[in-house]
Amino acid sequence: MFYILECAHCEHKTLIQPLVLQGIKGDLLGSPTGAPFVDFVCPQCGYGRRHLFDELRLEEFESPPLDAIRFPIDLFHDSLKCDEVDCSAHARVHTQGETSTSDTAPRIAVSEWRDMTGITCSRGHPLLMPATPRSSLFDEMKQVEADAKIP
Repeated sequence: MFYILECAHCEHKTLIQPLVLQGIKGDLLGSPTGAPFVDFVCPQCGYGRRHLFDELRLEEFESPPLDAIRFPIDLFHDSLKCDEVDCSAHARVHTQGETSTSDTAPRIAVSEWRDMTGITCSRGHPLLMPATPRSSLFDEMKQVEADAKIP
């Protein structure tokens, strides 16, 4: 059994096993419905979209394609910056990884991701476009340390 995430832009279908999809679902605090969703970027064209779980089709395949997402390591995740000034929230966005390894890269670079239909930060604000990864606390600490070394 696989869920089908269909791209509204290029109609590419990404197949993902239910347990993997359950591991990346989100629900917005304060959203009108509180419905679970997954923010996913098409690995073929780079367009992102929020997929509500209630809208996804679950189908059985005798032999699913080789690029079906079967394990969590088949995914790439990034936290994208919010476009709202002074908002520290972010959106956790997923796509298919280039390889099945813990340090995989996305099939399409984050800087080339487009549109992000319905995807918002956890406070409901739109994302900064082009897609911009939110720096981690570790990255910010390294930058502060590097700035402190400048004479």
